[in-house]
Amino acid sequence: MIFYNLMFSWCLCSILGVYSIDAQTIHLVAEFNSLYVNGSVLFTQTGDGNVEVSIKKLNFPKAAFFSIHEFPVKYNGPMSEICKTEKIGKILSNVSVVKDANLSLSGQDGIFGRSLAIYAQNGKACATIKSNAPTTENVGVFRAVSPGIAGTVVLRQSADNPDSDTAVDINLMLVDARSEPLRGLSLAVYKSASTSNTEGSCEGIGEIFNPLSKTSCDKRKHSTCMIGDLSGKLAQLEIPLPGKGESHKFYIDTNLPLSGKNSVTGRSLVILSNGKPFICTKIQEYQKMAAEVKLDNQGLSGIIGFTQESLYEPVVVNVSLSGEYNRITVYEQALMKDSGAVDDLTMYGPNSIMFRALAINKTASSQEIKQILPKDPTYDLKAQVQFKETTPDGLNGFINFEQVLFNKSKAFAYSFSMVMSVWYKNNQSKITTNHNWHVHISHVGSDSVGKKCMSCLGHYNPYKVYVPDNDYASTCNPSSPFRCELGDSSSKLGTYNIGGGMKQFTETENYFASWHNIIGRSIVIHVKDKGAARLACADIVPLNGSSSYNMETLNVKNTSKTRNKDNFQKVVSKALNIESWRVADAKFEQMKSDKECLTYNFLLIDDSMSDLHQSFADLVEDNPEKLKEFVPACGDEEKGWKIEEGHTSEIIGVVFGIIILIVFIICMILWLRKRRQEHEDSSKLVEGVESAATNETAAENNDNPPSDPKQNCFKVTTSL
Repeated sequence: MIFYNLMFSWCLCSILGVYSIDAQTIHLVAEFNSLYVNGSVLFTQTGDGNVEVSIKKLNFPKAAFFSIHEFPVKYNGPMSEICKTEKIGKILSNVSVVKDANLSLSGQDGIFGRSLAIYAQNGKACATIKSNAPTTENVGVFRAVSPGIAGTVVLRQSADNPDSDTAVDINLMLVDARSEPLRGLSLAVYKSASTSNTEGSCEGIGEIFNPLSKTSCDKRKHSTCMIGDLSGKLAQLEIPLPGKGESHKFYIDTNLPLSGKNSVTGRSLVILSNGKPFICTKIQEYQKMAAEVKLDNQGLSGIIGFTQESLYEPVVVNVSLSGEYNRITVYEQALMKDSGAVDDLTMYGPNSIMFRALAINKTASSQEIKQILPKDPTYDLKAQVQFKETTPDGLNGFINFEQVLFNKSKAFAYSFSMVMSVWYKNNQSKITTNHNWHVHISHVGSDSVGKKCMSCLGHYNPYKVYVPDNDYASTCNPSSPFRCELGDSSSKLGTYNIGGGMKQFTETENYFASWHNIIGRSIVIHVKDKGAARLACADIVPLNGSSSYNMETLNVKNTSKTRNKDNFQKVVSKALNIESWRVADAKFEQMKSDKECLTYNFLLIDDSMSDLHQSFADLVEDNPEKLKEFVPACGDEEKGWKIEEGHTSEIIGVVFGIIILIVFIICMILWLRKRRQEHEDSSKLVEGVESAATNETAAENNDNPPSDPKQNCFKVTTSL
């Protein structure tokens, strides 16, 4: 089995980490393994003595120098960007090889969790601090409608070593309509996670986490403080406006265990204002990303696996193949041989390798393409948009969506992909550039032509991100997605060129496995050159044949309580004992046959093990009372032919054609009947003539009876 640790970049990143700790000596290591820099930088400190710095098999220019920066490296690519000063922060200290009296490897001034940068004339490389042994990585994600705070607080510590230092990486900003930053806030860990499903809720969190019953706090000695009193140990919070002030802060907490009996994992991370909880979120473990490519053909078989422990770790590639090959390349688009290669590997954000294509070159002229698929997800959710305009300048094409969810209890446990291909119906060679495209609030009404798509309403913005003209365009971008409206796809991922062919976009975002499901909403494509006018729109619907979605119907009484769609989702999900987001796209309409009744149409979302269609059928049959006010109470709607909105002209054309066909058939029937009547009349006339001739012959025979019967027979026979 061959192991590869791939990181391609001019601005290279690796890992600085604690790999062993004993009573007196601490060791840190920076490991580089890439096309440009390979080897290690080792740091050793005994007691309070000088730090020894040694280089192990490191290939770098002799004129290079080393510096410690304040922030860790985030492997969300592209690698040419992540080592910039605005990403890893200012220089805290230059590093002297052999011995350095200015460095400390532990405590509040330690370099654990920060960055090591190597500078040379032709560029620089950088590394993030981590444990060489496994690292526990937790995160609290703030993204609530109120009070408009968005961002993350990441906690990192050596696994199963609760007494070691914990790196606290804070990146928070305001996204609402405030005109001033928030100052004087506190950050703390409370005893319990919120009992509410509402984002940001502090319901049921208990008190500040204080298992050792501390009553005071000395910033210089964190062991004197309550474990949960982060601001008491570190500093007060100031949360700036977007693009103004410092949103990124980094600290070392020497008394914040992420494992053991006093672990803060699973508890509430709380921002307080004037000593009262202001907004809360659960401290969750980072989800490890995993994907693989399986090969099983003549001459080459095995598995190529990809893993990334978190945003703060590089991708590790595990190649286990039997057979001969000379190169492996990751391509930009899934199963597209002519796409540009992705130079840097990450499994997060717009540059994620998830769902893209892997090319295995067996020889210089022989290549096999396989898609990189997530490994063993709990949910695999697929949807689609289809553009089928019939006007001369109309658009045709599609957008296919796929999102996986690995573990709902962990943070950033999802990966999302969109494959987009749209062209002009009557001129497929025509190309127009820089079209904005967004997820909008509502489905398409009857205005997909004409003054287009106003029925789709505005951008989908469930987190109520403020969008002032003066700063939104400069602060909403791929590196700051929480600053963007959820539906602002082009700002987060890039514009699209109509007629330019297939394009794939990836994102670490949750569009399907949450209350903010985009199924049943719409995609709007705007005019070229980032214009505002709407060019085309279409609904987001489950992909045909997707096994994850079950389309269900329920008839209930028409009351004020049953007309509450949010409550419908809560009641049905509780009755089925599932999370509320798994009841999606709930819509109701009044039954035509009975105005006292409503028909609910909705989706039930299956995971890899469930069968919610059968579970719902059993619920309605055996325990309908669990549905409370939504208990089935009406018969089935009478079946009828329903004309969908936006298809009136098509239906009229079909009906007109049917009418013409019916008229033609009637005319043919009448003509055939007339011909038949004429034929019958003609037949009767012939029969009359023949009858008269027969009668005349019979009369003659009666007047002259034959003397010889045989002669008469002969004559008759002869005459015949």
